[in-house]
Amino acid sequence: MGRVSFLSDVPEEAIYELNQRIIEANYGDAQRLADWFKAQGYKTSKTAMHRYIKELKAINGHNGVSGSLRLYASLTASDSNLDLLYKELGRLEYRKQEILNRIREITEQQHNLGG
Repeated sequence: MGRVSFLSDVPEEAIYELNQRIIEANYGDAQRLADWFKAQGYKTSKTAMHRYIKELKAINGHNGVSGSLRLYASLTASDSNLDLLYKELGRLEYRKQEILNRIREITEQQHNLGG
């Protein structure tokens, strides 16, 4: 059986913020990110964070070791790579639909409670 993700019980907003911090750190500095995440009240380790960073980097289409010229080139070229831009747009559209569905659910719940 595979490992259970340390993110399995973490709210989506916290995962989103973690992902943003990982990207800002150029997919490096697992220890600092793990320390920050623990300070937010969540459980993790440097090893678990490193595994997650590695997966996020792959999902985002970047290759190269953290801090390497290959990764830096990949990150800086992302805005001029049409495939990556379409991939990112697809992710954003999907996330938009998730948020709209959640808003609809909350609105319906509030409407049912109030009337």
